[in-house]
Amino acid sequence: MGRIFKIIGITVAAGLLLLVAGIVALVTLVDPNNYKSRIAEVVQQHTGRTVEFTGDISLSFFPWLGLEVEGMRIGNPESFGGGDFVSLKGAGVHLKLMPLLKREVEVSTITVNGLALNLVRNADGSANWNFAPATVQAPPAEGTPPSAPMDGDGFADSSKAAPLAALLVESVSVTDASVRYTDHTAKTEYSARNLSFTTSAISPGKPVDIALKTDFSSTAPALEANLDLGLTLHIAHDFTRAGVQNMRLALDAKGDTLPGGALSLRQQGNVDCDLMTQICAISDFSLSAYETSVNTSGSLNLAEGPAYTGQMSIAGALRKTMAALGTQVETADPKALENLSVAFGLATSPASIELSGIKGRLDDTDFSGDLRIRQFARPDIKAALNVSALNLNRYLPPEPAAGKTPPPAPAPAPKESQPAQQGIPPETRQALRSLLLDASLAVGSLTVQKVTLTDITVKATAKDGLIRVNPLSASLFDGRVDADMTADLRSATTRSALSYAVKNVQLDPLTTTLAGERRASGTAAAASSLTAEGETWPAIRSTLNGNGSFAVTDGAIYGFQIIPEGARSHLAGTNADRVDEATRRQTFERLSASYVARAGRITNNDLALVSPNLNGEGAGIVDLPRDKIDYKATIRVTGLPPLPVTVTGTLANPRYGFDASAFLQNTLKGVQNLLPIPGLSGGGNGSQDSGTQQANPLEQLGKGLQQMFKK
Repeated sequence: MGRIFKIIGITVAAGLLLLVAGIVALVTLVDPNNYKSRIAEVVQQHTGRTVEFTGDISLSFFPWLGLEVEGMRIGNPESFGGGDFVSLKGAGVHLKLMPLLKREVEVSTITVNGLALNLVRNADGSANWNFAPATVQAPPAEGTPPSAPMDGDGFADSSKAAPLAALLVESVSVTDASVRYTDHTAKTEYSARNLSFTTSAISPGKPVDIALKTDFSSTAPALEANLDLGLTLHIAHDFTRAGVQNMRLALDAKGDTLPGGALSLRQQGNVDCDLMTQICAISDFSLSAYETSVNTSGSLNLAEGPAYTGQMSIAGALRKTMAALGTQVETADPKALENLSVAFGLATSPASIELSGIKGRLDDTDFSGDLRIRQFARPDIKAALNVSALNLNRYLPPEPAAGKTPPPAPAPAPKESQPAQQGIPPETRQALRSLLLDASLAVGSLTVQKVTLTDITVKATAKDGLIRVNPLSASLFDGRVDADMTADLRSATTRSALSYAVKNVQLDPLTTTLAGERRASGTAAAASSLTAEGETWPAIRSTLNGNGSFAVTDGAIYGFQIIPEGARSHLAGTNADRVDEATRRQTFERLSASYVARAGRITNNDLALVSPNLNGEGAGIVDLPRDKIDYKATIRVTGLPPLPVTVTGTLANPRYGFDASAFLQNTLKGVQNLLPIPGLSGGGNGSQDSGTQQANPLEQLGKGLQQMFKK
C-alpha cells in the first residue's frame, strides 16, 4: 500500500513539475503580440468589424492567469460614419489558477481605463451594436465532435454547466470612460463623459460598495448634468433578499426644460427587499430639491401594484421653492410663505391614495385633516380640513408704492368680438356626474380685506351629478350667515338652488369696517330661497324663481342723503333744520322688504321705512332678462309733503330721480286738505254759511302754506 501512495505522489509531483515547466515555457517562449493580426482577423470574421491593437498585450499564468491590453479599438462600419465603435486605453484582469480546480473563481481587480463607446442608430433603424459576421461559417466537417450546447441567443447554455462553488472579485475599476448614443431617427444625442465606476470586493452574500460618477448631456431635452452616486449593495447568497444601504445621490443639472432652468437634487436612504414576497422596507429615505425636502419610511409592496404604506413629512420655504421653480411671488407681507411643514400617514395603491392624520403649519397657521381618494377613473374623494386662523391679507398682492398707480386694466373687447357664453363642456359634465365627494372644511378665523369671519363651516357632497354645499356657515359682525347651495347635473339642463339666512348682523361694525366710517347701525336679518336653470347668466336670469326678504331694526343712517338732491332744492328755506337733521342722522324703527322672483322678474310691493320723523314705502320691479329697473318710492318727512323718488335704468347704470310733478301734486293735495277754498276743497259746493264772513282766498292759501312749511 505504501508503494502505491509513493507512486501516486511521484506522479502528481511530476505532473505539477511539467505544468510549471509548461507555464514557464509558455510565458517565456510565447509572445501574445505576435498574434495580434490573427486575433483581429478572427474578430473581424465573427463581427464584421476591424480591430486594431494600439499597445502591447501581456499575459501572466501563475499564481494569477492574467491578461492586460494597453490599447485597442474596434471600428464602425462605413454605413455608421466610420470611426470607432469602441476603444480603450487599457484593460486588465487576473484570475487565480488553483481555485479553478475546485470550481471557485477568484478575480483580482478588473480595470478598464479610457473606455469610449459610440452607439449609433441610423435613420433606417439599423444599429451599430448589432454585429453581422463578415463571412458565413462552413458547417463542421463530418466526424467533428459536437460543440457545447447553446442557448437561444447562441451562447453556451449555462444551465448545462456545473455551478460555481464560489466567486470572488476583489474590485472593479472603470476610469475616464465615456458613452455616447446618437439616434438619427429621433435626431437626439445623449452622452456620458468623465465616467468612473468602482466597487469593493464582490462575493455572493457579501455587501458591495459601489460608486458612480459622470457628467451627462442630451440634446432633447437640452440638458447638462453631473451625477454622483454611492451605495452599498447586498444580495443574499440564495438570492432571496436584496438591499441598498447608505444610498447617496447628488444630481446637479441645467437646462431650459427644467423648472427654473436648474435642478439641485439630493437623495439618501435605505431599501431592503424580500425577493420572494416582493416587499421592500424603506427607511430614512429623504429627497430634497428646490428648497423643499421630503422624508419617508414605510413598506413598499411590489406584488400589489405597487402599494406603499408609511409615514411622510414635507418641509420647505414656499417662497424660495417657487423662486427656484422660476416663479417670483410678491405678497403684501414679505414674510408670508416663508415656512411650510406637514406630516401625515401615507397609503397608496394602484386604485387609491390616503393621507391620514395630516398635521401641518403654514407660517403661523396650523392645519390638520385627512384625505382619501379611491377609484381614479371614477373619483371617490373624502376629505376633511381644519384650519386654526388664516389672514389672507398677508398673501394678497402688495399695494402699489406711494406715487405709483397700478397699470390700467385692459380695455374690454368690443361686444361683437366677445364669444357667446358657453355652458359646462360635455367632458366636464361627465366627470362631475361620476364624482363622489364628501368634503368638509372648518376654519376658526379667516380675515379677508377688512372682514373677519369666525366659526366657518363648509361641507360639500357630490354623487351621480348632484352637487351640494350644506352647510356653508360663518359668524361675522356679531351675527351668523347660513347657506345651502345645490347644482343638479343629472339631466341635460343644470338646475341650481340657493337658500340663505342672515341673522343678527350688526350694521355699525359692518359699515365702519367696509366704508372706513360709521354709515349705519341696526340689526340686520335676511332670508332667500331661489332656483334657476342653465349654466350661463342669460339662462339663469330668465329662469330665476323664488322669494326673499330682509329687515333692519332699531337702526340709524349716518351721513346718507335720504332725501334726493332734487327734493332738497325744492325744500330750500323750508323746514331746513329738520331736513338737515335727517341727512346727518336718521334713526328708524324698521326698514324691511320682501320680493318674489318669477322667470327673472323680481317684484317688490312692500318696502317700508318706519321712523319717528321719517317714513317711506316703495314698490316696483327689476326685470333681469330685459335688464330694466322700474321702481318708485315715497319718503314722508313729518310736516312736509310726500317726496316721490324713482329708480330707473339698467342694473349696470341705475338712474335715481325726484318726481317734481308728483311732489307738486302732493303739495296741492296738502293745501286742499288744509284750506276750505272754493274750487279746491274736496267737499261742499263752494257756498258759505250765511252767518260766516267770507275770507280772502289768497290770504287763506298763504296761511295754509305757512302752516305746512313753518319753521
